[in-house]
Amino acid sequence: MTEAAFWGLVTGSSLVIGAIVTFIARPRDHIVGLVMAFGAGALISAVAYEMLGEAVAEGDTEGVVIGLLAGSLVFFLADTYIDSLAEPPSASTSRVMRRRASLWPLRLEPSSMKCPKLLC
Repeated sequence: MTEAAFWGLVTGSSLVIGAIVTFIARPRDHIVGLVMAFGAGALISAVAYEMLGEAVAEGDTEGVVIGLLAGSLVFFLADTYIDSLAEPPSASTSRVMRRRASLWPLRLEPSSMKCPKLLC
């Protein structure tokens, strides 16, 4: 029990340490976005790895592959639909988005930048 408490404290302290570093260093928005994307990807891959191994062990591989592809397709279609609901950004929002995009190494076109109705 004490070992579990210790590791819980260690992993929980990473959140506090990250918050302190963020307040002191003030990283740029795109750095924060990259770190958040990495964390989300790591979490999703860890969960998928655990679930995929168990699914293959208990079921057939073809069914697991079909389920994985179907889930990916549904996610893609839902994301595309949500993006289609976006309104064109206002002039001020568009200016800010172009400025932020100019800081990003991938150079996004303003016409591809949309703000979903739920957020704008």
